[in-house]
Amino acid sequence: MFMIHLCLLKNCNYKHSKYTTFKIYQPKERIIMASEYIDRIVHQWYVQHFIKPYFIPQFINTTYACIEGRGMHKASKDLQNAMWNCKKQWNNYYILKMDITKYFHNIDKRIL
Repeated sequence: MFMIHLCLLKNCNYKHSKYTTFKIYQPKERIIMASEYIDRIVHQWYVQHFIKPYFIPQFINTTYACIEGRGMHKASKDLQNAMWNCKKQWNNYYILKMDITKYFHNIDKRIL
C-alpha cells in the first residue's frame, strides 16, 4: 500500500483521503478531524523535507515550538537570561502572559 502512495507522489497524482470527523466534550466541546494513517506519514515526510528547510532559517531566534534543538527547556532558559539582564539593567521589568482564545478558529478560511 505504501509503495502505491509513493508512486502516486512521484507522478503528482496523490490525493489526500477523507477525514474522520468526531466530537469530543472534555475539557470543552471540539470537533476533531483525523487523517488516515498513510496521509499522516506523507504529511510528516513533506514537512520534514520541503517545509522545514525553507521556513526554519527564516524564523527569529526566539521561535521554539516544534523546532529540533529548541523547545520548552531552551525557551525557559532564554527567558530566565532575559529576565536577569533586565533586572541588572533596569532593576525593574514586566512580563505579559497572554493567550489568544480560539485564534485558529477565528481565521477567515477564505482569505487563508
